[in-house]
Amino acid sequence: MGEPNAGKSSLINLILGVDVLPTREWSCTATICEIRKDREGVKEAVAHYRKKHDKVDKKVHKLLPRIIDLGDKEGKGIEELHQVLQETDTNGNSPYSKVELNWPFSVLEEGMVIVDTPGLKGMESMSQHVSSYMEKSFGFIYVINSTSGVQKERLQNFVRTVLHSGGEEVFDPDCTLFVANKWDLTEDKDRSVLKENIRSKLTGFYPELKEDQLCVLSIKQNQSMQRMSQYRYQPCKVLEA
Repeated sequence: MGEPNAGKSSLINLILGVDVLPTREWSCTATICEIRKDREGVKEAVAHYRKKHDKVDKKVHKLLPRIIDLGDKEGKGIEELHQVLQETDTNGNSPYSKVELNWPFSVLEEGMVIVDTPGLKGMESMSQHVSSYMEKSFGFIYVINSTSGVQKERLQNFVRTVLHSGGEEVFDPDCTLFVANKWDLTEDKDRSVLKENIRSKLTGFYPELKEDQLCVLSIKQNQSMQRMSQYRYQPCKVLEA
């Protein structure tokens, strides 16, 4: 979860050790992507179209999902996946309700799911992208763009949605991580003040925040999974199905 263009997909690529999600600066993820380990070694994406409501016959039409083979050596499947994840109509909406990504990731355990979402822009999108997943989640990572700081209203709405997700189990605040990304784009002389400012805003509406639940990171400069260990974070436990 996080702000638009904050680096959520880049962080997931870093965790997975595979550049499978699109990370172009000028384009953002437009639909939900559920990432699972395939124990048979299959590399495949299944894009589910949104249901279409016909204004003439008043019927709801459900299209067959789009299957994408990600195992080709030329990388055409990955390129097609990127196009699907970023595709939008004239209103800025994705034609897909979600994309399921299956890959033999070594860092994921069977049955666990990582969910990549579009950037959270308001309460409406918040409810759409968060509520149904938080009811069965193990925890979440929220990515902040260090250059623009904490977007207080959006993050407040997100935390409120998390705490009132209504799942069978009470959400554990310890199972959260806030990542201030693009730290390399900040000035050295401003970093201590900036980090304290981010922490202060977070604790204002998330008082359970602990010292090791906020980390600063430049994903572009950290391409190895080993670097994540310094934040006491276990990458295979982001979300649990």
